Amino acid sequence: MKLSRIIGIMLMLSAPLSFAQQPEDEENLLDEIVVTATRIATPLADTLPSTQVITTEEIERLKPRDLGDLLSRKSGLTFSDRGGRGSSGSIFLRGSNSDQLIFLIDGVRTASATLGGTAIQRIPLESIERIEIVKGPMSGVYGANAIGGVIQIFTKQYHDIGSFAIIEGTAGSNRFRQFTAQAGYGDDGYNVSVSLSKESTEGIDRTAFKGGGNEDRDGFEQSVRNFSFATSLQDRLDLRISHVRSSGRVEYDNTSTFGSSSRANIGEDWHSRTKLETTSARIDYDHSEKLSISGILGAATDFYRDIKLDHTTADSRITHFETKKTDFSIQANLNLSAQNRLSLGVDYQKDKVDSTTDYDVKKRDNKGVFALWQRRGEQSSTVINARYDKNDVFGSVSNYSIQQSYDISDQFQLVASYGTAFKAPTFNDLFWPDVGNPDLMPEESKSAELSLRANYGDLFWQVNAYQTKVTNLIAWAPIPNDPDNRRQPSNINNATMKGIEFDLTSEWNDYIFNTSMEYLDAQDDNTGRFLDGRARASASFELGRQIDNLYIGANAYFEHARFD
Repeated sequence: MKLSRIIGIMLMLSAPLSFAQQPEDEENLLDEIVVTATRIATPLADTLPSTQVITTEEIERLKPRDLGDLLSRKSGLTFSDRGGRGSSGSIFLRGSNSDQLIFLIDGVRTASATLGGTAIQRIPLESIERIEIVKGPMSGVYGANAIGGVIQIFTKQYHDIGSFAIIEGTAGSNRFRQFTAQAGYGDDGYNVSVSLSKESTEGIDRTAFKGGGNEDRDGFEQSVRNFSFATSLQDRLDLRISHVRSSGRVEYDNTSTFGSSSRANIGEDWHSRTKLETTSARIDYDHSEKLSISGILGAATDFYRDIKLDHTTADSRITHFETKKTDFSIQANLNLSAQNRLSLGVDYQKDKVDSTTDYDVKKRDNKGVFALWQRRGEQSSTVINARYDKNDVFGSVSNYSIQQSYDISDQFQLVASYGTAFKAPTFNDLFWPDVGNPDLMPEESKSAELSLRANYGDLFWQVNAYQTKVTNLIAWAPIPNDPDNRRQPSNINNATMKGIEFDLTSEWNDYIFNTSMEYLDAQDDNTGRFLDGRARASASFELGRQIDNLYIGANAYFEHARFD
């Protein structure tokens, strides 16, 4: 079997502000505070679901080409694209599909309601402050589409006192151009930041075989704006508002028979125009030491316009799909004792679709209630969550998960977990003209995991073994008794994903060493075949040294062959 390899070696000046923000006395790599796993601020060391964090500093060190490249450096995650810069792609988390995991931007869902997945190629690295990756079933906390886990992106926010302004420009081969301008101001009462960026390239020719048409460059353009505002309204009341908008134009190859011929020609213009936009307002109120309340109101837009023009025949085909999402959630956190904490929450989500495709139904609502209990003992901890969702299209669904840890010693911890999750059918599955199936049920999963973790302060490693069984998978099947022999989405498939992950992180003096490895066995239970698009094995390495403002490092990424 062949290995496809991507190896990068970097020598760079890292931004002085980035590493200066790290406390000099920080010794424990797990002192970081995360919020995604339990929807409340919790030290990473006390977080039982498998969680990884990507910081601004790590992004600056690795210099990934895009978000998919960055995420694939973490165990359990692989990414495959279908063309040049900005082209569509798929992200797999522990073998689950892109539409079986949740993407959040500042607490707001971003997925397309027609396709189900999030177009991560439209999320710019320049706007990202940190990423939290929670692996495993999370529908007991977040509801639909959390079979593989949850990935939350936190956009950049200015945290310091005073003002700053940064202008950056980059140029490269294939007429690559990138320009970024950032500015911010903060004092004791509030902070505000804004950034603008633009990127373009004439691209490359991605065709592997010549002579079949499409021997042209596929260009890419993207413009991004990001805004953040945070303030303390009272001593115990905080408000944050954030906005991100990314719009672009992506050229791609002719892979159909539309137009003058099945082969591309100089008269054809095939491209797409895209937009991803999120806006959120979050409020946090600390009523007392025993009670805190948080709420999020958010909106997201996912827009895709596909343009196929054949100038030689004046033929054209223009289609568009737009999803508008509205999210609202409120959560109360009660500290029952020094060891026990209970979180209760309510979520409301509304999806609305506008398209050149005439769907029978164009909107749906989802209401969810959840409870999460955390117990932290001297030698063991427990997390239990449960959630009930009511959707006005496919009905009601209940899910839960439980995690139990045991501290073997001061350094070693054993964590066992079990949970259920589900994926909601998309608008395409349910309501596509003539072949949509409104009787579809959600895909369902059951997952078990065992983790061994070791924490030495400046060195942390973990080994995770997991298994996920998915039933009611949606696939195309013949419509019973149909005179035209048509096919439609149906709940006919099952799959099993099993894997082992290893992660090691070390920061010793000026040296940094990180490695992640995974072995995955993802089988279609109906056919026994390995699932398409997944890599059976992958590994990444990073070794570097920080000398004042100079970072010298090397990183490598290896991936087993995949089948599409």
